[in-house]
Amino acid sequence: MTTAVMDAVTPAMLQTNMDALRTDVTGLQNNVATLQADVATLQTDVATLQAGMDALRTDVTGLQTDVATLQAGMTTLHTDMAVFKAQIPHFATRADVERLRADIEHGLRVMTWTMAGVLLAGLTALGVFLRLLGG
Repeated sequence: MTTAVMDAVTPAMLQTNMDALRTDVTGLQNNVATLQADVATLQTDVATLQAGMDALRTDVTGLQTDVATLQAGMTTLHTDMAVFKAQIPHFATRADVERLRADIEHGLRVMTWTMAGVLLAGLTALGVFLRLLGG
């Protein structure tokens, strides 16, 4: 620096600049402290997120297992349904059951009258036989 410049700088100016520098340094120190606190908070948040991710991974693994189980169950259901569909033509319909009931009723009616006729014929024959013997 030249002597003229040094003569122009007064102690009051130096003091003002020093005060401004101290204020700036104090502000910077406060900013550093704030940043350190923010970093600590971020580290805590990251640890919390990592723990949450671990729990989420466990949940996803469980869900994947459940989905695999459901898929196996669905495969079994599809197989069972195919077997069931293959057997449907062999099932009786309501009309088939009604026709069978009518056939059985008719058969029972015919059998009842036949038995009554045979019994009546047998009794008649017995009566004639007894009359012939007694007579």
